[in-house]
Amino acid sequence: MVAKDPTFQPAWPVARNPCAKAPIPGSNRIQITDPEAAQVLDLGNSLYNLMLRCLAQAWDRAPGEAATKQLMVTLAREAMWALVPVGEYLASLPAGPEHPALHAGLSFSTLRDVRSLPEGHGEMLFLSERMEEIAKHAERLFPEGHELYKIPAGLRKMARKIEVPGAEPKPVAAPLVNDKRGAPVAEGEDDPFGIAEGKEMTLHFNSKRCIHSRRCVLGAPDVFLANVVGEWLFPDKMLTADLRGICHTCPSGAITYDPKGDTPPEPAPLVNSLKPRENGPYAVHATILMDGKPDGYRATLCRCGASKNEPYCDGSHNMIGFRASGEPETRPSDPLKVRNGELRIDPEVNGPLQVTGNLEICTGTRRNVDRVQSVRLCRCGGSKNKPFCDNTHLKIGFRSDQ
Repeated sequence: MVAKDPTFQPAWPVARNPCAKAPIPGSNRIQITDPEAAQVLDLGNSLYNLMLRCLAQAWDRAPGEAATKQLMVTLAREAMWALVPVGEYLASLPAGPEHPALHAGLSFSTLRDVRSLPEGHGEMLFLSERMEEIAKHAERLFPEGHELYKIPAGLRKMARKIEVPGAEPKPVAAPLVNDKRGAPVAEGEDDPFGIAEGKEMTLHFNSKRCIHSRRCVLGAPDVFLANVVGEWLFPDKMLTADLRGICHTCPSGAITYDPKGDTPPEPAPLVNSLKPRENGPYAVHATILMDGKPDGYRATLCRCGASKNEPYCDGSHNMIGFRASGEPETRPSDPLKVRNGELRIDPEVNGPLQVTGNLEICTGTRRNVDRVQSVRLCRCGGSKNKPFCDNTHLKIGFRSDQ
């Protein structure tokens, strides 16, 4: 690419030896003085030290505390996932006016002491409060509308995993529902406004399945009211035939309906399809059997390895900066004799999605990638042959609850 275009730069000119404070004269260090870059660097170092602290807490656990040790390892890994997009964003910022040709970069400055904290109430309280402090800093840097605006929410989600002995449970806001109707619903709590009775259908909304494609609030704004408090689903505000069409475009299956009277049910797809979304999940349209149980006709399944709602996507790919093409290369394949029918999806423990049934894997532009009747699809995010599994999950120690 450089040979074709000598002006092409394959990487940002990042300072090789950045530091946050004024360096010792003659040390050949580059101080990051750009105001935004300095604050992002501080956030990056805080995340890096949080990761080290959690690893230290995991390392010294007593043999009988396997669950707490696993929690600390998980938190360390999640801190690292958050650090990746922060580091990439930092590399796009200038180092400062003193070095106009250079960009900023992570300095990986560490704490003077990362020995493990004494186990117990103080340990958990310290980690929880530290994550909340870092989340507040991230929120100031990455407000809503910023490309990294989901980092603060991810950090608070980490903090909620820590149980502080004797502490009152923290209130939890679920942005999946908050975006729609403005009223927060605690994680795991039933959404009282997720069901609406109409004359010709009962409309359902599952907040845990929603990926914010916004086809509902844009396609039927009188039915799906955005940013309101209270009821937000009004199925009788639109012709039922048109509303059914809007429901059928919801890629995640978050929106479904029960027909009444002469209203027909949602039809089964004529062709089972799976589309890997650019830097995002798998969008499945088929007669789905998830772990042997009927699961509707539409689903978006995690392929970044970070979802907390496995096997479904919860938007974590945005927080960790997941990158994967939505246009994989076409493989030679013969046309399927039958293109629909039940599609069984079985998430393997700590492994890929085992898919069995007639399936056409397509790109977002509908180009055919492969036609299969059995395939293992990567969901750890690490395969070098995406969307297909290449057993990288074994090398990176991928873990899943589902």
